[in-house]
Amino acid sequence: MKGTAPVPECKYSQAIANIIGFYNLRKFYTVNVKPDQLLKRALKEFSKWPTIPQVFVKGKFVGGHDTIKAMHHDGSLEELFKTHSLVCYLLNYRLNFTKNPVSYTHLTLPTTPYV
Repeated sequence: MKGTAPVPECKYSQAIANIIGFYNLRKFYTVNVKPDQLLKRALKEFSKWPTIPQVFVKGKFVGGHDTIKAMHHDGSLEELFKTHSLVCYLLNYRLNFTKNPVSYTHLTLPTTPYV
């Protein structure tokens, strides 16, 4: 992503951080590719995906912003996280929000571990 989950540096990275935060995952890591153009280029080549941010689960590329947003809306992202035992517990008040990242930007993201 551009920036980190606590301090994203573009609206797409912010949306991904909000979506990931929505699921209160046991553990997730972010890597700021903005200052390292070589890393950014290598990541795009590795995933064969042209844009940042990119989401990987257990080392497998899942998608970029549009894919993750669509998976969040249709429920398949939650199923993916459950399949890999990544969901620690879902927020009890989650159902009070729509599945729109803008609606819950105030949620606190897990504080550890960020890379």
